[in-house]
Amino acid sequence: MADDIDKFRFYIVDNDNHRRSSVWSIRSYKNSLYISPGTGGSLKLSIHPGGEDGKDSQIGLKNDYAETYILQGYNIPKPVRWTRPITATTGPTRIVSILFPTDYLRGAYDLPNNPKHKKHFALQIAGPKQAVEVGIFFSQQRPEVIEHTFLERLITPIVYGPLSSDEFITITACHIPFPDTAIPSFDKGSMTPLEGSPRPGEFVKGCGLLFPDQKDGEPITIAEICGLTVSNISPVKGEGK
Repeated sequence: MADDIDKFRFYIVDNDNHRRSSVWSIRSYKNSLYISPGTGGSLKLSIHPGGEDGKDSQIGLKNDYAETYILQGYNIPKPVRWTRPITATTGPTRIVSILFPTDYLRGAYDLPNNPKHKKHFALQIAGPKQAVEVGIFFSQQRPEVIEHTFLERLITPIVYGPLSSDEFITITACHIPFPDTAIPSFDKGSMTPLEGSPRPGEFVKGCGLLFPDQKDGEPITIAEICGLTVSNISPVKGEGK
């Protein structure tokens, strides 16, 4: 069975034990869930109880980072808000997928400094034209009841925990195909890139942002591509319900 969740931190490592991605964190606090790349990262994906507009999920730049970019003359996309999928009565419901496509990851970096000995999970990089998929699932059933559902699909549960909504969260990892066609085009007009952001596949030390037109009732899929890119990556394999 997976470990209990406190604040889940993870990153991708290659066969030489070099870090190949940002250090991501997934944190459950009261009745909200927060997902962010990097130490105190500039981007935040959050899942809350419904807001005044009836939406319960949001992804966008944190306010202080957005203000900094605006002062530097960037055109900042507005946060995207949507309603997450309703948790099924039985079985897991996929809420978020975070993809780490091997062919688009940045260069090798040192492992994260960890003076307070906080638990980090190093996830093994996938093969060429593949990606590591970190899945976030909600369920009404306890994790040990639904664990077989993941294992039958060759998906590894890593951590789990209760939510204050009387639901449970399970975080998983697996390797999936990631063809070049999964990368969205900047030219289709459905996404707003941060001005000056890299094209998919370009190497940069900073990060580019693509905000998706996310539909209500559907899980969001985001990907780290040569820094951080958030986009409506085409699903290549479905999980859960």
